[in-house]
Amino acid sequence: MSHPLLSLIDWQTHPKWVVDAGDTIIEAGDAAETLFYLQQGVARTSDALIFPQGDIIMLAETLALEAHNQTVHACQPCHLVMIPLTQLKISLSAKNQVAWPMSRSIAADMIQRRVAG
Repeated sequence: MSHPLLSLIDWQTHPKWVVDAGDTIIEAGDAAETLFYLQQGVARTSDALIFPQGDIIMLAETLALEAHNQTVHACQPCHLVMIPLTQLKISLSAKNQVAWPMSRSIAADMIQRRVAG
């Protein structure tokens, strides 16, 4: 699986992180300032939201919130690429000035709908 954001960012130039099964990737309360691209493995939140290989972990939350509201654990060994959220902002804004604020707005709406049930 390949995430659409891969075409906007050179993921190969960013730090890599290998997390063992059962270890925490994101702790509730952590600042939402880094995107985690899951190159290999599977992760899940405390409320059983699953992130398969090729996904960006907690993308909507990272775009919309200042701090993560859930903890994410590795279900199996995970290979992650970490990228500062500011890099995504630069990449999106370079293509279209409204892309960044619109992306954040859509992400906030998604979270509100998820919370409302």
